[in-house]
Amino acid sequence: MTDIIRSFRDLPGRHVYMSAKVEKTQDEMGRVLYAPSMPGNKTGQALPYFFDEVLALRVERDAEGASQRALMCDSDGLWQAKDRSGKLAAWEAPDLGAIIRKIQGDNA
Repeated sequence: MTDIIRSFRDLPGRHVYMSAKVEKTQDEMGRVLYAPSMPGNKTGQALPYFFDEVLALRVERDAEGASQRALMCDSDGLWQAKDRSGKLAAWEAPDLGAIIRKIQGDNA
């Protein structure tokens, strides 16, 4: 499975987007943790290490109770997320095109 993931990830001249379900686990201190999931315990745990960007689509309620969607780009200790580019804010609008342009430095 890791060979297939790498083959897609390394396609030349392409931006590759992969999505995963969220797995909810509990650590030894009883905290609920959220991370990308896939069948197979070892591959699922290694999945975030294959990619430069791991973003979590979060849906939260604002002060008025309306749902707001945002991509979490930095881990908060409970949700796994990361940005190796260093160009994204902790939260970004859920627009993958804008995120790609921002990482490339196109002032999105």
